[in-house]
Amino acid sequence: MPETIHQEAEWLRNFSCEPDLRLRLVHTHGVVHTLVTLSSQHDEGVRQSCAATFCNLACEYACHL
Repeated sequence: MPETIHQEAEWLRNFSCEPDLRLRLVHTHGVVHTLVTLSSQHDEGVRQSCAATFCNLACEYACHL
């Protein structure tokens, strides 16, 4: 299970790098709640991926909640 969590965090980080996907991640897939949940993991790599994803999402003005 920890590997799956790590892969999910990496997947979200990678997809958040694509400007065309950011809005879909936030509005269609509710990624913010998922990131908050993943951020509570004790794995530093998972938390870093979550932080990077939040940073990427913040680059998109339309994603500001």
